Amino acid sequence: MSERTITIENIGPVERLTIPVPADGGVVVLHGRNGAGKTQALAATQALLRGSGGLDRRDGALAGSVAGFGASIAVAKSTRRTGQLEAVHLEGKLNVADLVDPGLKDPVAADAHRIKALLTLTGVEADPTAFARTIGEPWGDVSRTALAATDPVDMARRAKQDLQEAARFAETDRDNHAGRAAGLREAAGDLDESGPSEETAQEALSEALRAADKLGERRAAGLEAHERAREARARLDEAEANYSGPTVEEANEKVAKVAADVQSLRDMLASAEHKLEIAQERCRAAKAHAETIATAKSLIDQAGRCAIPTEEEIEEATTVVERARADHAKAVAQRDAREKLGRAKGAAAMAEHAAKRAARYREAARLCDEVLGQAIQCQVLRVVDGRLVTDTARGETYYAELSDGERWKIAIDVAAEHVGQRGVLIVPQDAWEGLDAENRFLIARHARARRVVILTAEAQREGEPAGLTAAAYQEA
Repeated sequence: MSERTITIENIGPVERLTIPVPADGGVVVLHGRNGAGKTQALAATQALLRGSGGLDRRDGALAGSVAGFGASIAVAKSTRRTGQLEAVHLEGKLNVADLVDPGLKDPVAADAHRIKALLTLTGVEADPTAFARTIGEPWGDVSRTALAATDPVDMARRAKQDLQEAARFAETDRDNHAGRAAGLREAAGDLDESGPSEETAQEALSEALRAADKLGERRAAGLEAHERAREARARLDEAEANYSGPTVEEANEKVAKVAADVQSLRDMLASAEHKLEIAQERCRAAKAHAETIATAKSLIDQAGRCAIPTEEEIEEATTVVERARADHAKAVAQRDAREKLGRAKGAAAMAEHAAKRAARYREAARLCDEVLGQAIQCQVLRVVDGRLVTDTARGETYYAELSDGERWKIAIDVAAEHVGQRGVLIVPQDAWEGLDAENRFLIARHARARRVVILTAEAQREGEPAGLTAAAYQEA
């Protein structure tokens, strides 16, 4: 039996069918009415390629068979393949039609399905170490839920969400620190570095306050001394006005005379003693008067020697204190401003650090797609934000937004990369029938260019002979 054909006998409704396998590749289409056995013929070919499958014998036949590519399957009580299959295929690994159109309306979900299909084709499984090698340190912030994912796409999606959330937190920190830095800089205002330092201003203020206090104390003491002098002068005037007795010297002379006469004038003793007592009393009064006069004169003399600061001197001292106080307040404000600017600088540094951390997380999230892109091992497709993209004349374009023909062309390229020349791809009937003539032509031409054989089916058209046939697609 030629290796350039597939022969199906007594399978389902198919009595006998020979399917050509073009050596140069291309599309082979099964034609027949509904129920003619197109689906069973495709299933039989898939079973031949896989080496197993649920096939039914034709009613009334003792056995059925499928043969081609150096191998055959006998369908009797059991189904088994013999021989060494010489065709490379993707059966059980990739449905090319599903890669073109998974049948999902949500483009993100459809691309997730496509990516999973490509990963199945390459045999890549969920492996956290593959992500960790590419992403590096930020991978340590990925949740356990992401690490436990068994699907690479799900792992990448969850990890990307975790990393993007970490980036948002870092960006919030960045904004908070930047806002705090701006607030501190605004609160600090324009720092005026003129004038004395805070320490010098503090010392000058203390000195001015001490000088003002001393001047105030001197003025209060001078005023009090003058008040005491005024009171003493009043007492002196009163004493001089009211006293009419002898002076101290006169009284002493009188006492001496009376004392001398006491011996000679005993008979006058009683009168003399009485006079003595009077004289002594007057002497005491004279002494008290003399002391009052002396005290008053002393106070008056002291007041005369006490220089009372003038109001102008007090005002000048007050001005010095106010100037020193203003200098000190300015120095304190400068210190506060410098502290605020220092804290603003620290907050700005923290904002910059948070921004860099956010950028690392953003880049790590992007690398999740890159890990998937590397895993699908496809030169024309890559993963961006969980979507399959490719480069076209329009620039970076979502694979899902390409025309049917463009998607099929890439899908065939992807499949051909794995099956190689003369590999075989099975495309379901509904997928082929959903293509217009132009896209069918493009697919057939591209399959021949890659020397890949695509086997599919379509319903019989009006005017075609009855029965099930297989023929290479002819581009009209």
